[in-house]
Amino acid sequence: MPDRIKQLKIEGFRGATQPLELEFDEKKSVVLIFGENGTGKSTIVDAIESVTLGPTTFQDDWKLGKGKRKESYIPTLGKKLADVSICMSFGSNTYTATLSNKGVQLCNTADRPVAKVLRRKSLQAFMDADPAQRYKEVAGFLDIPQIEASEASLREALKEAQKQFELATSACGQAQENLQGLWEAEGSPGLENKQTAESWGREQAKTPTEALQAKLQELKSSLKHVDSLQQKVVAKIAAEQSVEEARQQLTQAEQLVADAESGEGKSNAELVTLLQDAKTYLTKSPDTLCPVCEETTIMPGDLVGRLEQRIDAMSALQQASAGRLRAEKNLHAKQDQLMQSIESMLNVAQAAQEHFYAEESASEADSIAKLRESKVETALAKTMQLEAELGARLGQLQADEAATQKQFNNLSSIKQYVNTLDEKTTEARQKESLSKRLQQAVIIVEARRKAYVEGILADIAQEVDKLYQKIHPAEGIGDIKLTLDENQRGSLVYGVAFGGQQDIHPQPYYSESHLDTLGLCVFLALAKRTEAARTLVVLDDVLGSVDQQHLQKTIDMLINEANGFAQLIITTHYRPLRNRFMTSRTGNQNVQVIDLKKWRISDGIRHATPKLAIDELRALVADDDADRSQIAITAGRFLENSFDHFSLLYSLRMARKPEPAYTLHELYSAMRSIKSWKTNGPTGEQELKPLLDKLQVLLPVRNQVGAHYNEQGDLLSDEEIGEFGQATLALADALICKSCSGMPEKLDKGQGAWICSCGQIKMLPI
Repeated sequence: MPDRIKQLKIEGFRGATQPLELEFDEKKSVVLIFGENGTGKSTIVDAIESVTLGPTTFQDDWKLGKGKRKESYIPTLGKKLADVSICMSFGSNTYTATLSNKGVQLCNTADRPVAKVLRRKSLQAFMDADPAQRYKEVAGFLDIPQIEASEASLREALKEAQKQFELATSACGQAQENLQGLWEAEGSPGLENKQTAESWGREQAKTPTEALQAKLQELKSSLKHVDSLQQKVVAKIAAEQSVEEARQQLTQAEQLVADAESGEGKSNAELVTLLQDAKTYLTKSPDTLCPVCEETTIMPGDLVGRLEQRIDAMSALQQASAGRLRAEKNLHAKQDQLMQSIESMLNVAQAAQEHFYAEESASEADSIAKLRESKVETALAKTMQLEAELGARLGQLQADEAATQKQFNNLSSIKQYVNTLDEKTTEARQKESLSKRLQQAVIIVEARRKAYVEGILADIAQEVDKLYQKIHPAEGIGDIKLTLDENQRGSLVYGVAFGGQQDIHPQPYYSESHLDTLGLCVFLALAKRTEAARTLVVLDDVLGSVDQQHLQKTIDMLINEANGFAQLIITTHYRPLRNRFMTSRTGNQNVQVIDLKKWRISDGIRHATPKLAIDELRALVADDDADRSQIAITAGRFLENSFDHFSLLYSLRMARKPEPAYTLHELYSAMRSIKSWKTNGPTGEQELKPLLDKLQVLLPVRNQVGAHYNEQGDLLSDEEIGEFGQATLALADALICKSCSGMPEKLDKGQGAWICSCGQIKMLPI
């Protein structure tokens, strides 16, 4: 037996205002959850989806406005995100899901089952979607992500190879264009001999560049020596001007001192200096003994005060003296700078002379290096002469350097362009060859992928049609075809049969019910391509549009296909569908029915497990304290339902009525019209006539006790009412299969009988 859901616990999630525990019957592959609108069916479905998949796809249709997080609306009213908990026992494992502001958080338990949920609003999504969206719906079931990834890698490699080919070709063209420009700038040498720019460039590229580069370096060095010498000469002249300015400033300062001393004697300036020195001494050494005679006692504080008075009285002379001192210091500094400038200029001049006249033997009278040791003035004069000579040669040196640099640059460019031509031509050939091979590979892989996908689509279409024909046998519809659009990548087109034509769109011709059942079959066929043994197929209220004629066939198909999955869970608000299982019209051996009760915010989701109608009747008959009217009601309803079923099955003659609401007596009379009915099961054949005959005298019990109030009903004994129940049970035991719990309703022409869903009960004649 495959793993199935044992229990589902929900707390704080959507409609679960109170903790909910649902017990599932592991032995049954189908679970039918019935409830009227607003009883909690969607909450249960969404919880199963959340605990298996994590992403809550049911939120996709919520339109809450910009800036509002949908997660905050999942908890039930009054609950927080942390209050939400979903726990599902499946097989031997337990899986949980909680909620945070990042969405549903799953536990790490391995081998988590997968839920495939089909909701009413998305039933026709596949049928109505555009080809690209339809392909996305199917792509997840095609098992081709690695194939598509490989094909995408090939296409990307092809694109890159083509790009590199174009870049290499462009580089070759640019190199040829540049060579052409250089060749023409040189006057197109060899043109008369039909020489081309490329051939000329290849000849030029063979020219060595070492000598040219050495010459260029020599010229650059010469220019540097000339420039340095000129800068040093300018610096020396500027230093001389600074010394002259400093001398003038000293002369002016001395004149100010002379003016300050006029009328007071030349010694006043010296006296100011002496007084300042004495003040400084006494301030630092407050000794009471005179520092001069060493005999007289003095008062240092009073003496410093007196000195300050005398110094202040001689302030003009003091300021003039300070200015002269500053001028003297400035002159000495400028003279030092001049000497440094002269020394630096002589160094540069010596280096320049040695550079330009190294091969000439300079005499002692011409050598700056020798002259500066003994005849500095002569060395300076020789330096100025050298600067003038080199300055005269500067223009020619610059012209030679520019010409040599141009020649070197042109030759280097030619070499580079020729190398580029060779490298990029080779690269272009390689990339062109690679592009061709990659193009062939893409064509092959694309063809193989399409063939593979077409094969899978054909298998899916075949499975869809097999399921569809179980619902719509011999109706001339279905025969769905799924193919890839040859002109569009990632597009899926489809067509169906109708009116003798093939491959037409179904929307204009199929009814809503036919489209819904087709979408259901597509969904099931795709779900089969997953790990079906661990797949929970959930159909959320999707059978509402199916008419009565096809509902039973749809149910039979679903119950039969349920064994291929872990579990099939069907939710519905359609009570006739639920009652088909309760009244044994449909085999329910593998079906668990769960009823949802009225929802209240104070109570949350409530549920119950109902009894089959015949089991309910059996319990009532066996209970001595049972309400006698309830026995009559339950037996009568079962008989009406069964007789109505067989009257339709056998097309029994019934009196025509404006409203085909037949009474139990009318239905019974139609059943008695066939005298030779019998069932054949594991315990052998059983004639139905004796069972119907016994019911004939007991049928009034239903009306007298279970339908209307009258005194005759009060006169009937409990035993008579019990006999009515027992007679109904006897007929039920003959009609209901003990294996599948269903009545005969399928036509088996090979056996010439109506049979139950498992085939163990046969009803004869046809």
